[in-house]
Amino acid sequence: MAYVRVPSLVLDLKKALFFNVFTQWATLIVHELRNKVIDSVQADLEMLDSIWQGQDADEFRNQVESSLLPQLSQLEENLLEQHQNIQQAFDAIAKADNRVQSLVDDLHAIAQRIY
Repeated sequence: MAYVRVPSLVLDLKKALFFNVFTQWATLIVHELRNKVIDSVQADLEMLDSIWQGQDADEFRNQVESSLLPQLSQLEENLLEQHQNIQQAFDAIAKADNRVQSLVDDLHAIAQRIY
């Protein structure tokens, strides 16, 4: 049986293109989600301002603005970091695959010389 190696350069380019597009898409989705949540919270606060006024209302608004909104930004950063970690894991797997393919190629070359 003949040994056939799949052109790894083509596969590597396809993987790189896929992850590049996926990374851009995921980043846009995370930013858009964060912006929609923040816009919604701020719209709700504005509506609340029209019916609830006073020191308690101001304190509530301040808590939301100083606690919730920064936490949403932190959540966005965490999601993007998690995506980058997944990307690094895929890169490590691809590197290992390439190394194993190289070892198999070397073993195949040795076997061809023997037989």
